[in-house]
Amino acid sequence: MTVNGISIGQMKMPWDKNLVNTTTGVSIATFNSGPHGANDTTYGLCNPYSLSRLSGIDFGMENGTKVLAVQAGTIISATASTYYKSTDEYEVTIDHGGWTTRYWHLRSITEAKSLVGKIIAQGQVIGESGKGHLHLELQSDNAGGAGGSNVLSWHGISIDSYTVYSVLDGADETKGLNYQGTLMSTEPQTQNKADYTCSNYKKRLGARITAKNNSQLETTTPYPPVPSTNQRADKSPATIDDISVALIIDGTGSMETYDPNSMRKAAGKVFIDSMIPGRNKVAVVGFDS
Repeated sequence: MTVNGISIGQMKMPWDKNLVNTTTGVSIATFNSGPHGANDTTYGLCNPYSLSRLSGIDFGMENGTKVLAVQAGTIISATASTYYKSTDEYEVTIDHGGWTTRYWHLRSITEAKSLVGKIIAQGQVIGESGKGHLHLELQSDNAGGAGGSNVLSWHGISIDSYTVYSVLDGADETKGLNYQGTLMSTEPQTQNKADYTCSNYKKRLGARITAKNNSQLETTTPYPPVPSTNQRADKSPATIDDISVALIIDGTGSMETYDPNSMRKAAGKVFIDSMIPGRNKVAVVGFDS
């Protein structure tokens, strides 16, 4: 595909989609947050942002997940973060010929540091995730730096078989709602302009756009049980199969905004369905105030 005259090939997800959480049996990573401005610090639901500057998306990841290059290219930098100054905060920039990808919130860049100036393949390991998520940013080149004038919008760009869309601001169709968007396999449904206002967006977040649920990026093939040094009451060795857990499900009104597709309930169901009758115990507690 071509964006602003720049040819961008087919990108792949920045993690191995076959890897799953050993407890829940679902993917270690999910699409976490819609397009947002680089280095932007205003997280309000109704904060409009220029579509042209919605250059970043977030993937929720378990810390230590191997981060992969979304496209082949040349690693041009692998350094401590120039923006986030906390300990163990690194970033990697890869040049793909006219455009670059930047990977933020990495806790380790051992692989990338040894490959600076070298060409790497799509899907090659460049480091490990930290801070609970990966921020993936697009730029037309590296001259602009974080938040600079050369950022590329994620709106309408494809990765794997999905396309990223920002939710448009009804007052100005050149703007999107910061941090709000979807990862979809098809074009978003055409809606009346009134549907794009902030108040209607809050009310119809789950229905207005048919978003890709995180479960459609996940695998349900669990790892084998992990041996433990613990013992059951009958003195036989325990494994990860022996668990007792309580799930606390938030049912307050705010979830209509922050979890419109009820992914928290879907994740709980996946977990419960994977439990072994007679050996596992689970309690589910819901609250709405």
